[in-house]
Amino acid sequence: MGIWLDMPERARLLDTLIAAWPGGKAPGLRWLGEGFGSAAFESDDGLVVLVAKNPIGAHSRRVTCALTPELAAMLPIAIPLPLWAVQSAPGLPFGAYAYNKLSGRNMNERDAAKAPAAVAEKVASFLFVMHGYPVTRAIERGLPGFDELREDLASLRAYTRATVRQHLTPGEDATVQAWWDSFLQDEASEEAPRCLVHGDLWPQNMMVDEDGLDLLGVLDFGDVQVIDAAYDFAPLRLSQVLFNGVFDAYQRLGGVIDGAFHHRVQRWWELRAGSWYSLRAAIRTDDAAEIEDAIEQLRRSPILAPSRLDKW
Repeated sequence: MGIWLDMPERARLLDTLIAAWPGGKAPGLRWLGEGFGSAAFESDDGLVVLVAKNPIGAHSRRVTCALTPELAAMLPIAIPLPLWAVQSAPGLPFGAYAYNKLSGRNMNERDAAKAPAAVAEKVASFLFVMHGYPVTRAIERGLPGFDELREDLASLRAYTRATVRQHLTPGEDATVQAWWDSFLQDEASEEAPRCLVHGDLWPQNMMVDEDGLDLLGVLDFGDVQVIDAAYDFAPLRLSQVLFNGVFDAYQRLGGVIDGAFHHRVQRWWELRAGSWYSLRAAIRTDDAAEIEDAIEQLRRSPILAPSRLDKW
């Protein structure tokens, strides 16, 4: 089995979901999409149902259901609010949950490249509230922190090492390993202030209106953790316009920007643009096509191909 479900697997999962539906009568359901951890279905009555495919999806479900009810009352824009959740059921060992579909459409890179000030200001307001959530409360809720992230990053490097060596040239491999050495020993990340971060703020996880002129909501809270605020700014670097607008508005709101902030954004951007998590998922499922795709993304990343996105 690869990372992504094929048509028969989707059909079997749909049948299983219908059989496990709370109350016993499922509305009309259709395929919506999937990520590494979960598959999504949409119902005729406007529900989005996320079915966890593996432990990654199960973790996302637990975190989302535990945290988003409180965050929804605090945040200035809409977020998914679970209506029901199933921890496990026959054929659904990792559980599922449902929420009312948010308005709008997913932001794309074209939207991000021309994001108006109104969108940037709403993203900044969202981040300002997220980052202001009490750290002690987040820790009490069992959310992972920097120690867990650092351990996972060391594991990520080790797990992908043989595949990277196999697919890259010796020179490319040496560059990548030197980058990992520098990245894992970066004192700026060790010393960064801690806060609650969204953890996956790529454009596709933001909902905008049809013209891309208004931010309507933010999706995917499965990667929330207590680490460095700069981590949330890294994916915004897909668009200099969006990044600069959010950064300026965040400062105006009172967001704390220390002297090493831009350096840390750069390092997190290198990590995220390197497609390391995609590569690990592809190796786990022995998905040759996805491995090749992840390697090509690594070759195009700031680690191996410095560009205008490398340093601004």
